[in-house]
Amino acid sequence: MPIYKLTHRKIQTAKPKNNPYKIFDGRGLYVLIKPNGTKYWRMKYRIKGKEKLRSYGRFPEISLDEVRNLAEEDLVLIRQDVDPIKIDIENRNNEKLEAKNSFQIVASEWIEKRIFTWKSEKHKADVIRSIELDILPKLGGISINDITPVDVLECVRSIEERGVGETAYRALQRIRSIFRYSIATGRCLSNPARDLTPALKKIIVKHHPALSEQKIAEFLNKLENFQGSKFTKIALELIHLTALRPKELRFGRWEEINLEADNPEWRIPGERMKIKANKEHIVPLSKQAVVLLKDLRSLSGHGEILFTGRNNPARPISENTMNKAIAKMGYKGLHSSHGSRTVFSTISNESELWPVDAIELQLDHKLKDKIRAAYSRGLYLKQRRKLMQWYADYLDELKLKGK
Repeated sequence: MPIYKLTHRKIQTAKPKNNPYKIFDGRGLYVLIKPNGTKYWRMKYRIKGKEKLRSYGRFPEISLDEVRNLAEEDLVLIRQDVDPIKIDIENRNNEKLEAKNSFQIVASEWIEKRIFTWKSEKHKADVIRSIELDILPKLGGISINDITPVDVLECVRSIEERGVGETAYRALQRIRSIFRYSIATGRCLSNPARDLTPALKKIIVKHHPALSEQKIAEFLNKLENFQGSKFTKIALELIHLTALRPKELRFGRWEEINLEADNPEWRIPGERMKIKANKEHIVPLSKQAVVLLKDLRSLSGHGEILFTGRNNPARPISENTMNKAIAKMGYKGLHSSHGSRTVFSTISNESELWPVDAIELQLDHKLKDKIRAAYSRGLYLKQRRKLMQWYADYLDELKLKGK
């Protein structure tokens, strides 16, 4: 005698009645036919003497063969006194937990917690774009617990293969940080990104070219006789008197500068500095820098920015403009606008007249000791004023000797 009684045709041709009714297949499996003609798969069974009802969906979406296979799997559990409905609930809960613990969800939480520490809007956008474009396509859908070092390595190597090694390193750092957050919030126990740095190609750091003290005198004398744009000439002269990064100088605004005070200075908002900080960066202005800025003011009129672009006065000159001028003077590959900082650092440190912290703070370098850093910012301002005037005078002496 066959175990199962129904056929596909028998189910298909079964007509609805005024009340729901059942047609049985065997082993508790049956089709429940509703008055509207909808047909549902059901199975009755008992666990520890208590009757249960299992649902498998609708016919014909779930075929007769499919439902019999599902029922057979459930019967194996039932014979062991295990309720298949309970197992289903547990599996669904696990799936929900896995979804809640996916790398994408944890990364979103990490961004939400960290975004307030990122001072620059550009930095915020860069981090989010890096995660969305470089990391989530590979790791986003995987449970944070299931990600292995191999998964992470494949992700960052795919970035590295595009020829953007620094981007790959930064992505690895962000993945590592997201896993640290995941461990702290109890989602996982280990960090698969922790030891992967040696597996990436070593980045060769290219330093900005900078002239030696012996060569800078010749350069400054050539700059004094520069026949190009007056804006470019003053920008190059000022960058050598302020130790600023090119971007910090180029985006300078007149509202940041006080030339009339007893101690003229340039106060640059923290969000414009490379080392993002809540505090502004103070640049004491030497007498020579003040003269240059007053000349510049007469050239730029009543605009808001110091160095207006030639084609668009609302935009500053580019770093490339300054470096092209340096190349035109015969120093291509030998010196750069950023290299002016190296010249300042070398001359100031080798003089042994100034505290290292004062020089580092003037360069807007981050001091490793936080307590010392907070103390030093106030302590060294007077010395930095003297330092910047000494340095401007020293460059003048070099120029005279080089003539």
